[in-house]
Amino acid sequence: MNSLKIFATVSATGALLFASGCSSDSSDGATSSAEATTPASVCSQIEDAGIGKNCAPGSTTGLAVAATGAYDFDLPSVPGKSGTVMIFDNADLYRKTVQSYSDAAFLAGPHRYGSESALIFVQINEGLSSSDGQKVKDIFDSL
Repeated sequence: MNSLKIFATVSATGALLFASGCSSDSSDGATSSAEATTPASVCSQIEDAGIGKNCAPGSTTGLAVAATGAYDFDLPSVPGKSGTVMIFDNADLYRKTVQSYSDAAFLAGPHRYGSESALIFVQINEGLSSSDGQKVKDIFDSL
């Protein structure tokens, strides 16, 4: 019976760590480009380009559940609409999330840009002009 309780506790802790974006893996001290680029820094670049405003920590729910962090921003040019910058610590989860947003493009809108090297992805609600979308794409192409 004790081993069953321990298993349940370990399983629950693992699920909690996954849901909160934490990992029990130790780091070897190497830094990746994903660590150098954050959702906050990319969101700031979107603000600096005049496309977004009010960057704030976001949630990793729905299609973004595999992200380890997220920042939301408002779209001044499209009142009531927003976008989310997400970061991943795993390339496979990044690719699966990009595919999920692509599969849901009819709901998520056409503005989805990412950098697989930085493991950063953004989804912007529809209504954004194609020229503003290109500016965001340029930001992601430079990561």
